[in-house]
Amino acid sequence: IAEEVFGKEHVYITSTKEEARRAAATIVQHQYSVVVPVGGDGTLSTLLDLMTKEIMKNSNTDVEQAVQQLPLVGYIPLGTGNGV
Repeated sequence: IAEEVFGKEHVYITSTKEEARRAAATIVQHQYSVVVPVGGDGTLSTLLDLMTKEIMKNSNTDVEQAVQQLPLVGYIPLGTGNGV
């Protein structure tokens, strides 16, 4: 459904850390204004961490400045614990 609504080029399905890293790099590169990860707490925290690191790498900023540059984040919790 997400691919039909947003377009296949804007939906990233990941199952490995490397796939998540590539997705985060693409999100940062294209300067998405909003991202909506779907998964468990680890999915959310991994995406935020990888996007922050990508921003820091690309703009030579510290973590506080990088976090301020993150896109708005929605979240659809589909994990087992959903503590976030």
